[in-house]
Amino acid sequence: MNILLDVNTIIDVLIPERGFQSKAVNCLNRLKEKNISFIISASSVDTITFILTRYLKDESASVQKLREFLGDYNVKIISVTGMEFKGLEQFTDIEDAIISRAARRVDEDIIVLTRDKTFDSQGLKTADYDKIERLLEEREMDRKVSLLDLKRGYVSSIPVIRSSNLVIRL
Repeated sequence: MNILLDVNTIIDVLIPERGFQSKAVNCLNRLKEKNISFIISASSVDTITFILTRYLKDESASVQKLREFLGDYNVKIISVTGMEFKGLEQFTDIEDAIISRAARRVDEDIIVLTRDKTFDSQGLKTADYDKIERLLEEREMDRKVSLLDLKRGYVSSIPVIRSSNLVIRL
């Protein structure tokens, strides 16, 4: 399963003053334990570096901090092609639209981890730190199809008629 990390998720981890670091780190660590793959778009790297540099006042320190994050969580960076830019004028948040489109190209079932309630996900599922694991569990349950559990399937679909001491299965 792949998770697309929105810019705000990475910034939450890297800038403690935002007030979400603990929640973000705990969430990512739990997902990492479940062997979830993390993805960001190449277009997000520049945005994250810009925000970190404004905060740290040092571009090389910002780049280093981002590199460490990407390594710690084994984050894959996906490229953005010209196709992701096609028809963007119709969207309210162009950055969200670009990264959602790039992610969809990699995985139709990808989930976006974001705190942004207005994230323009282009139809992809989104979840925040509190809801992501529940959404993953629901996805896993949807994918599990019992392989011919005849006893359960057969018995549960048979009506039962009860009469005093006699049980008749039809």
